[in-house]
Amino acid sequence: MRFLLKLFCAAWLSLAAATPAAAAWLRGESDHFIVYTEAGERDLRRQLIVLEDYHALLRMLVRAEETEPPVKLPIYIVRSHAQLNRVRPVSRQVGGFYAASPMGIAAFVNASVGGDWVGRNEVLFHEYAHHFMMQHQGAGYPPWYVEGFAEFMATAQFTERAVDFGRPSPMRAAWLANRAEWLPLEQILFRQGEGNAAYNARYYAQSWLLTHYLLNEPARSEQLSNYLRGLARGEEPPSAFASSFGVTPAQLQRQLVAYAFGRMQYRRIDRASVALPPAIAIQPLPRSADDLLLLQAAMRIGATAPEALVADVRRLAARHTDPFARRVLAEAEALHGDGAAAQALLTALLAESPNDAGLLFLRGMVHIRAAKDVDAEERLVQFRRARTFLSRAHRVDGRHFQTLYRYAQTFSEERDFLSENNLNIMLLAHQLAPQVSEIRMTAATMLLMRGDFELAEALLRPLASTAHAGPIAIAARELLQRARNRDNEGMGVRFEDTIEPEGEEEPGSEP
Repeated sequence: MRFLLKLFCAAWLSLAAATPAAAAWLRGESDHFIVYTEAGERDLRRQLIVLEDYHALLRMLVRAEETEPPVKLPIYIVRSHAQLNRVRPVSRQVGGFYAASPMGIAAFVNASVGGDWVGRNEVLFHEYAHHFMMQHQGAGYPPWYVEGFAEFMATAQFTERAVDFGRPSPMRAAWLANRAEWLPLEQILFRQGEGNAAYNARYYAQSWLLTHYLLNEPARSEQLSNYLRGLARGEEPPSAFASSFGVTPAQLQRQLVAYAFGRMQYRRIDRASVALPPAIAIQPLPRSADDLLLLQAAMRIGATAPEALVADVRRLAARHTDPFARRVLAEAEALHGDGAAAQALLTALLAESPNDAGLLFLRGMVHIRAAKDVDAEERLVQFRRARTFLSRAHRVDGRHFQTLYRYAQTFSEERDFLSENNLNIMLLAHQLAPQVSEIRMTAATMLLMRGDFELAEALLRPLASTAHAGPIAIAARELLQRARNRDNEGMGVRFEDTIEPEGEEEPGSEP
């Protein structure tokens, strides 16, 4: 018996030594989401079911046909500001943010931020509404509706079997308490751009109220649909408003005041998961994820401080020998560090997993980076080497939009860059990830250069009509004007990773 016990213990110790210890981090996957959390399997499963039910609710409200999602949205639920800050520097009040870049799309939520103003999921619900709207309804919606719809959906609350939506937002309602300080509705409807903090707070509050008013009654919802269709046809907003609503903005504002100070109602429906529970897969991550997962996430949305990030990855990866740590180190070296080191790491990893699309993409990125700051002849050489690996990555995973975007970049120095094939590659990347502004801008610029002005307008309209006034929005408005003027003189395409967060949410203030 002692001999058998010793033999069992030896075998167990051998197995334990061969198996990397699990991290606190878990990875959960459903039809539309990939969620990373340290909260435990029970909470992770519940969160994924809520997210799938929220997706079903959005789809019902906008009458979107269900299709296989081109890109599942990664969501990282962190427990502290320090963890959120590892991904991107933000103020302590920020409850989360969403980012969409040519390197990836993800949402981040700080579960420790909340209280009376913001429920646990309001930040995430707001940002996913934007993500969903761009995926399923890519028209150039007016800024007030883009933000108002996200606010309308952000307050959704889930019980065991039902979901309530259209609940009042205490934060927005507080800005409506003094009706004498309301903005004229013409500014909400027809003005584009941002103002000071107080202006923005009222703008968001009144946009939420207007959306709530229009969506909460079928006849008004149909008027809204007519208005949006008119804008999509190119009608001027004042003309589309008059023909759709049959009242003046001042008259509608009086209706909104009565609605706000009357009895606002919300709606309740059964959760989709009651009839059909979603399929969910959960797996633990290796212990190295405790050190490296959030640094990897930072790289996958575009690192804001790449040199410091690479130094951190090198230091922390040295503590581990498992495949995840080696992969994150290879990613850091390939995207921001030593190209030769990246090549060696990736060669070894690819020997173990020759059909790994992510590794093949990174191998191509080594040559994309090597094409910077060299003469034209060497740039062509590096781009053609990159193309070899990127084409292999695409054959393995045809839905990886990052590969398509970079593959098109490898032709940017060729004479036939504006070929129909290259344009289709870029348009496919845009179709898979319409939320990524840089890809949309590049595709629109290629269309302009080819003289396809109408399609270029369609791609640019959503960027140009945002309520935010960041660099990409300003550039999109300039390009949109050129498309309308049929002006493509002296245009060129630049492949850049602009670090411009799509949204941040702070309790009690504006995104």
